[in-house]
Amino acid sequence: MVHSVDELFAVVVREADDDDARWVAIRELHALGTREVFERAAQLCRSSDASARIAGADILGQLSAYADEATSILTSMLEDGDPGVVECVVHALGQQQDVRTIEALARAAIHDASNVRWAVATALEDLIGDERAERVMLSLMRDGDTSVRDRATFAVGSLSDHDTPRIRAALFERLRDDDRCVANEAALGLARRHDARAIPYIAGAVESADGEIEEAADEITAPDMLTELLKARDALGDVHGLKTLINRCRARL
Repeated sequence: MVHSVDELFAVVVREADDDDARWVAIRELHALGTREVFERAAQLCRSSDASARIAGADILGQLSAYADEATSILTSMLEDGDPGVVECVVHALGQQQDVRTIEALARAAIHDASNVRWAVATALEDLIGDERAERVMLSLMRDGDTSVRDRATFAVGSLSDHDTPRIRAALFERLRDDDRCVANEAALGLARRHDARAIPYIAGAVESADGEIEEAADEITAPDMLTELLKARDALGDVHGLKTLINRCRARL
């Protein structure tokens, strides 16, 4: 069924409680990608109603034909007083995957609202190869909110293959995180980079049912890690978890 632009905008604005319907309509508007769609979305961004501003930001996020203008509008909206609006704006800027948004997103990374900072950790995950984005993500890995640290550590450790001494140091630091999920993500990130500093943590947790640890164990028992595993045994002794890792590694030779 073909919907008019009026009908699609009506769904986006009025169906706040039906997220599936909203995003179906938003995707149709993205597919149209006309100047009319851009202008009407920009108008929503200037509304006094927060839900309308959210709708406008969601639409502008993927209007590639008007990316420069959309980015300018979205960046200005980071000063919005409603954290829910700012969160959506951050996600919209993240959809751009444009290094020109990094400085603006860096400012949002120190927002008082944890949901905004969490959104920044998502928005920058594909830009971490840029040193500025890397710095922001490493800062978010130390955030006071557990969910933000977890998202940033997951993005840096598992979603990105980018590898620098700073990233490894930050992941190693998170092995001591008070939250087990964050620490597990850090162990996986180090294991994916074949960093032997993850071995003691993984050995101590290998009997758990945690999915991240199972994946980390698979990474750290790659055939080229046997020497490091044996060094760890010399340092730590023949502990059960480490013996398990060594046996798994030898079985892959």
